[in-house]
Amino acid sequence: MDLKGKVESVNDTFEELFGWNRMDVIGRHANFLPHVPLVLRFKLNRYLKQVKNDNQSIQYRTIRNRKSGIAIYVDVTLSPLILNEITTGYVGEYFFNSVYIPDDK
Repeated sequence: MDLKGKVESVNDTFEELFGWNRMDVIGRHANFLPHVPLVLRFKLNRYLKQVKNDNQSIQYRTIRNRKSGIAIYVDVTLSPLILNEITTGYVGEYFFNSVYIPDDK
């Protein structure tokens, strides 16, 4: 994602996990990503602001939607993308475990 929250690229694993094509998400702002449930978009924005303000990675467990309509639990790592000591964007990584273990937090 760029600093404004627009998706610049996704990898093959993203497409396989969620079923969304690259063109479904590239260029979209975080508020309008099809795999992020409407009720959780405010949390994503909060996490983006936190990473931007603290310039540190965060991890959290959340729900994302597959294109088929199935909701899955994923662990997310959201990190600042730093080049030459300047934050130029964000990198989001998803980890999917087919067995859901509730977060005790």
